[in-house]
Amino acid sequence: MALVPYDENLLPALSKLHQTSAEFNLANHRIRLSQDWNRLGVAAVVWDAAVVLCMFLEMGTVDLKGKRVIELGAGTGLVGIVAALLGASVRITDREAALEFLTANAALI
Repeated sequence: MALVPYDENLLPALSKLHQTSAEFNLANHRIRLSQDWNRLGVAAVVWDAAVVLCMFLEMGTVDLKGKRVIELGAGTGLVGIVAALLGASVRITDREAALEFLTANAALI
């Protein structure tokens, strides 16, 4: 079961999901991604789990240089983008409705 906040005023802590962009300093890069909850819902926001995974990858416990990575259901593409910045050859995927949005975010890097 998933709790999906469709009302931006329902929980103030979830207001970040309704912002038009999210910015991160990861893999020695400043990454700014577009978000659009109203257009694509869960596929177009950066979830905390993605940020935590990126921070783990940044630690270097897993060496991504020269590795091939596929991100399924990438949403905004943050994890795939960070993996690429860390040296992986990356394929980022999502449902067809989200591909244009995902492609635009990936092109910003």
